[in-house]
Amino acid sequence: TYNALFDHLDDEKAKLGRKKKTWKKELMPAIEAAIQKLKNYYNATGGKEETLYNVAAILNPTLKLQTYNSGHWEKSFKVQYMRAFMQHFRDHYHRADNGPATQSASSDFTCLAALVQKRRQKTQSVQQAGEDGEYLRE
Repeated sequence: TYNALFDHLDDEKAKLGRKKKTWKKELMPAIEAAIQKLKNYYNATGGKEETLYNVAAILNPTLKLQTYNSGHWEKSFKVQYMRAFMQHFRDHYHRADNGPATQSASSDFTCLAALVQKRRQKTQSVQQAGEDGEYLRE
């Protein structure tokens, strides 16, 4: 979403740069302000939120890791977020002996836990040892 917004604002900025009419050129400061505001919001998506956003993106069953195949992402991000997804899955949902998944009730990922638990119920036949990798390969 951020990439699409940045691209749109950059395109509009380029178009306005070629305009001759004064009223059209006067829109440039508004676009610059919008870009700056968007950068502020984008910079606030790091840390724990970054992990959550990317785990959620990978959980989209229609995209999974394809999200990171676009030209907006460096290849290293795909590997980084795949590892983060697998580590998060193991940390929060690993079943030690086919018992219930272990997770903290105070986890920041409560909604994510519900999604993964639903997915687990649908795929009971997949062995736990490779369930996270199996999801990514489907």
